[in-house]
Amino acid sequence: MEEQKWKGESRGNALGYNIFIWLIKNLGLYSAYFMLLFVTTYFVLFSRKTNKEIYRFYREALHFSRFKSIVYIWKNYYQMGQTLIDKAAIFSGKSKEFTLVKPNYDNLLAMIQEDKPSVFIMSHVGNFEAAGFLVDLKKRVNLLTYEAELAHIKKIMDDLKEDGLFKSFTIKYDGSHIFELQSVMEKKEILCLHGDRYLEGTKTITADFFGKPARFTYGPFYLADRFNANAAIVSLVKSGMKEYTLEHRRLDTSKGQQDIANQYAKHLESFVKKYPESWFNYYDFWA
Repeated sequence: MEEQKWKGESRGNALGYNIFIWLIKNLGLYSAYFMLLFVTTYFVLFSRKTNKEIYRFYREALHFSRFKSIVYIWKNYYQMGQTLIDKAAIFSGKSKEFTLVKPNYDNLLAMIQEDKPSVFIMSHVGNFEAAGFLVDLKKRVNLLTYEAELAHIKKIMDDLKEDGLFKSFTIKYDGSHIFELQSVMEKKEILCLHGDRYLEGTKTITADFFGKPARFTYGPFYLADRFNANAAIVSLVKSGMKEYTLEHRRLDTSKGQQDIANQYAKHLESFVKKYPESWFNYYDFWA
């Protein structure tokens, strides 16, 4: 069977997003959650390629039983759907409906207030983008995303956003985003970018992940090392019906790129073990 790889795009279509947004605005968040039950069941029944990959992950990496792995496929899809619905709700001004748990938050604030740029290396455990509406970091946050993300979905979400909270820019195929990265680092602002997903042909760095070598995006670890920045792995994870937890671990950047990547992989593994239904990866991570 052809190996399934990430193409830089998120799953979904504009009609589905607009239906959920209408439900949120007119009937409330719980009506969208109810509709999601049927959508989740559809994906479990008919999304065979992604089912295969996530089932194999639960069985081989987390050593779940066959029955528990199948249950967690459903839980994973439902959790991902809830996260997307919550993001739409938060972007459209309903952030006060959610509560945020912030363990060791003072440590994170102290790190970003140091006279250095800060690199938040995100993952696909939960969703960090909504954090800009739930967390006041008191500093400009710059979010780097992929140009290949579906344009119609991105426009829907961008249209919902309130102004002035996050600044986002995309990875351009012509490399012009490098100048924006340089500016962020020089201004000693916060840069957020993913470390656990990459496009084929881009540079990667290898680290041990669940006992096997896995490739991670090279850029975050290079930037943290190159600019002598502070760094942390940061995730915003759904931990209750209307509750999110800000998970973060500071990374030691004094020993170079490989060591930073090793730390990131170790902490990512602990996040996945803690929130196994919230790692939204549907590809062979060790391919």
